[in-house]
Order: sequence, then structure tokens, then C-alpha cells
Amino acid sequence: MRKTSAKPETRFHRFPAFTLLELVVVSAGILCLAAVTAGTISAAAPDAKITACADIMRGIEKRMTTYENSTGGRLISGNNKGRLWGAQLVGSKLFDDAGFHNAQRTQPKQFECPAETRERREGKILLDHPSMNFSNSYDYAVNYFTHIKITADDQVTLKRAELKKPSELIRLLEGTRFAVINDGDGLSNRHGIGTGNVIFEDGHCEFLSAVPVKKSANYKHANWYN
Repeated sequence: MRKTSAKPETRFHRFPAFTLLELVVVSAGILCLAAVTAGTISAAAPDAKITACADIMRGIEKRMTTYENSTGGRLISGNNKGRLWGAQLVGSKLFDDAGFHNAQRTQPKQFECPAETRERREGKILLDHPSMNFSNSYDYAVNYFTHIKITADDQVTLKRAELKKPSELIRLLEGTRFAVINDGDGLSNRHGIGTGNVIFEDGHCEFLSAVPVKKSANYKHANWYN
């Protein structure tokens, strides 16, 4: 007899079917994971803005040093006969004048902290850089002693190389005024955590709370002089 070869048996693997309830549970788990991931990303965002703010401050600080070197190492004044320190830097071509429509009421775009949310309107146009009164004009502030306490005579004689304790003397900090005293109100709360970036006269940057700022050597005027 002629043998016929048997056809290979085809087997179908049956996978367990998901019930509607199981699908709902799995979908909910995926959504929870997505929410946790999004929360992690959101939580990291403020840190990125803090770093960006510090980078902008470092850029300003370097240009301030360039400006001071061009005047024999003399400290820049926060307000020199009505010209705020920003106007002095722009006037020396160390910053361009983008967004700098009025030296008393606006700041150059390059001065803006990305964590700041202040806005203003000109008619129907919404502008994303601040324009307030004379004192609340910048996202960063020079120390009070480089504003009021440095007189016209001091600007001629007071040099960076002659400062006492430059690593303890505040030069720039995050604020909403162009110049501030070192007290609890000196630091802006734009990061929402009661702290901010501070650059000292030796160029190093720290992220501080209001308390160490208040205890700064700047609080003692004598530290500015030999």
C-alpha cells in the first residue's frame, strides 16, 4: 500500500483574553505612570530656571568687570546721576539695547530672568519684559552700597582691588529692584522657595536664602574700605 504522509498539525496558541476591567486597570496604570513622569519633569524645571538665572547674572557680572576695568578698576555705581547701572553698561556697548526703550523704566532683554513672569502692556500689545516705576525696574539688583553709599567721590577713588573681604561682599542678587540692601526683602521670591542666586565681589555665585544674605559682610559699611 502506498503510504500517505501525514500533514503537520497546525497548532494555534491561545492567549488569555483581557477582561474590560483588566483593560481599565492597565490603562489607569499607564496614565499614573505618565503623570508621575510629567511631575518629575515639572519638578526639574525650576532647577533649570535657577541655573539659567545664574548664567545670566554671570554674564552681567563679567560685563560689569569689563566696564570697571575700563575706568581704572573703579566700582560701577548703581545710579550715576540718574543713569542706572544697566544704562551705563548699554551706553558702553557691553549690551545691546534690545527691549531697552527707557533706561529708567525698562531693562535690556539680556537682563531678564526666565523665571520672572512680570508682563506689561502698551495699548493692545503685550510685552514680556517689565516696565514699572523707577525703583522696580530690573530682574537683578546691585548691592545697595554700590548705589547710595558710593558717592560721586567714591566712584573716582574706590577700586575693586581695595575691597575688604571680596568673597563676602555681595555684588549682584536676584531682585525686583535695581539696587537693594542686604536684608530679608533683598532676594526675589520668583523661584517660590525663598532663595535666590547671589554673586559676590570675587565673582563666585551661591544660591542662598534670605538669612545668610542678611548676615552678609555688606551689612557693615566699614568692610568696603581699608
